[in-house]
Amino acid sequence: QHAQLQLLAYNALTTYFTTHSHLTPEIEVLPPAFEPNDALLLEDGANLGVPKKILALAFVHARHLFFTRHTSDVEEERTKAHEATRIMLLFDPEHMTAANHRKRHLLNLKSCGDSEALVDAVWAERRFMDSILTSPLHRQSKSPTLWAHRAWWLDLSMPVLLVSAHHVPALFAGELDAAIKAGERHPKNYYAWLYARRVVRKRRESLGGAEWEDFLGTCAQKVKVWCMLHVGDISGFSFLVWVLGLVGAPGERARVVREMVRYVMDVRLANESPWTFVRMAMA
Repeated sequence: QHAQLQLLAYNALTTYFTTHSHLTPEIEVLPPAFEPNDALLLEDGANLGVPKKILALAFVHARHLFFTRHTSDVEEERTKAHEATRIMLLFDPEHMTAANHRKRHLLNLKSCGDSEALVDAVWAERRFMDSILTSPLHRQSKSPTLWAHRAWWLDLSMPVLLVSAHHVPALFAGELDAAIKAGERHPKNYYAWLYARRVVRKRRESLGGAEWEDFLGTCAQKVKVWCMLHVGDISGFSFLVWVLGLVGAPGERARVVREMVRYVMDVRLANESPWTFVRMAMA
């Protein structure tokens, strides 16, 4: 009976992930008061609410399936193991073995030389990571394992995706937005902001001159707005100071600092983080 429940929970989540693989849904673990009475999962459009006990049941089956099939020589068996890692990481974001298996899946596609399949898999991996890292999931959004996996993914995907020039703006804008949103999901999310620094450094490799300054200016303005909405989060302000340090035009740096000072004075904020930012930026 218990094994049947595990299988039902696993199949329900796997079907959901497969059906919405082309989207980036938000996923939330439901408290007992919001658990559906007539279904295993609660779906709102493309978004998902999953009761914790259903997720735990699905994880047990996923873990068993993964460890019995991930070393198989049969492609279909490895595919099932790969599918199981989605539920494993949704339940346990620090499951290093599951994250490493997803890396091997992409590396295997790269070694096969099928560029079209690799591009599709790279974008699919990004959508999966966005769902896990930017959903209202407390542990996942600040998971060092998942952010390290995303950093590895970025290094792998850049040579693959930047072959087409039209991928460039979407890739970097999306990566920066994901880090910022994760910073909203979990206060003082240093892993997310550390990843944002990595994105900015990677962007510098493909830009120069006026384009680089425009990118930094856009990034600074976007993060400045975020900081104004999260005035107690020093991690966002620290990132903003770092970005302003890369801006070549002193006038642009001064403008951002003036706007922050004006905002703090107008709203009469007593928080320490904005004033720490002002001191660090002026220094």
